[in-house]
Amino acid sequence: MAAVVRIGSHSRGTAIRTYSDVDLLAVLRRKEARWGHRDVSPDRFVRRISGDLRDRYTATSIRRDGQAVVLQFSGGEHAVDLVPGIFERIDSSRAVYRIPGDANEWIETSPDRHKRLFQIASAKSGGKLRLVSQLIKGWRYGREPPFDLSSFYTDMLLASSGIASGVKSYGECLYEFFAELARREGRDFKIQKESQA
Repeated sequence: MAAVVRIGSHSRGTAIRTYSDVDLLAVLRRKEARWGHRDVSPDRFVRRISGDLRDRYTATSIRRDGQAVVLQFSGGEHAVDLVPGIFERIDSSRAVYRIPGDANEWIETSPDRHKRLFQIASAKSGGKLRLVSQLIKGWRYGREPPFDLSSFYTDMLLASSGIASGVKSYGECLYEFFAELARREGRDFKIQKESQA
């Protein structure tokens, strides 16, 4: 393993206590994602990582959850979601990694860029953005069963839409978020080019 990078809601300051898992990106060597001269499929890559972890942590509950391997350590307050990734390149001074996607395809991600975009949007909102995100996540976890809305999607939609910017109450921000969510019908959003801080 080349490095471990903290990602997810804990890295952006939007985690919900007792509910939000700790998300880590395990940066592996490129050769670990290859078989001969070809890349292995993302599904096989995650299965291989999961098997290696089971061999190492025999007393730990380990399961797969989409693109991540979830480790529930005995006595640990939070599960650890380990997303395996391969370093791809540097783009605008930010590291870009290749990680397994949900459709058994490789996708690119840049946690540094996502975190920076969120920080810029949060500063523009006067710090309100983080609290709006936590309100939405609290609502999500308070439902039974919890609403299927990812933490990453919530944070990036808030950051890219400017919903929490300007003079608005938290109620107005929540209303605008859910209106935007309904308008998009769950479709992906494009993350705007990073503005200068």
